[in-house]
Amino acid sequence: MSEKYPNEDVRVDGINGRRTYLSTFYSLREFAESSIRRASQLSGSVVDRRALQRAREIAALINGDGSTMRLDEVVEAAESAVTLIEAEYLQDAFLPVHDVTGSDVDVARYLSGEPENMVEYPVHEIPKQGRVLAMIASTDAMACVGSDAFRDRGITLTAFAIALERLGYTTEFWVDMGAHFSSRGGSYHSHIRVKGPNDVLDPAMLMLAYCDERMLHGLEFCAEDGNRVSRSNQGGGRGASERVLEYGLPDDMIVIPDAMMEGDVKSQLVAYLRQTGLITD
Repeated sequence: MSEKYPNEDVRVDGINGRRTYLSTFYSLREFAESSIRRASQLSGSVVDRRALQRAREIAALINGDGSTMRLDEVVEAAESAVTLIEAEYLQDAFLPVHDVTGSDVDVARYLSGEPENMVEYPVHEIPKQGRVLAMIASTDAMACVGSDAFRDRGITLTAFAIALERLGYTTEFWVDMGAHFSSRGGSYHSHIRVKGPNDVLDPAMLMLAYCDERMLHGLEFCAEDGNRVSRSNQGGGRGASERVLEYGLPDDMIVIPDAMMEGDVKSQLVAYLRQTGLITD
């Protein structure tokens, strides 16, 4: 941590008995600028030129329109999943309420002499005002996570954002990437905000953040190289992937701890919506 960059390389003690450093970025653009700056300040054999090239490639997309991979296809898949979920789960619920007036008679209550023996079925709405639904997901793809599964997870998270927006919720989406470097006895994590509560939903940026491997192999590798627990560890590899670092996160933030998919896009989307309490069956 430095005075010039107070949100970078913040030492977090007492986690898993090791030194842990956390850098926090409040936009993809801020993350990209920082990562390239950190890597460009290194010299000699420490510089990972392939990672730096990838970082510059994805930075160009972040500073442009975010277009990447088969965007039309993945957004269409996300929209399709949302449509299915809306049809099956997100309909207005009509819950029975007993009162002295209503459209039906509760015979048992009537015979027992209770005055509130009529039944009405008002529409039950989920409260939305003033609530921000925030989520953070790991994009540290371990070797066991295939490219298709990684892509499907990105589609699912984009569909999740679209569903929440359609329901009228204010949303906030974050990325976590981190690694443990055993030879140095420490870990380094980046927390990156992809969409803030006041930002317009941009499916292209969500897909880029959650699906493009250059986020990890370019920007995150460059960010790691600027930290003391990993910079001199180049000969020992890139370290071991870690789950989301939950230090400093709000208690009500939805945490998607790793990049694994369980089932198809629709079933995983249902699981995420259950975590928010929007689906209760």
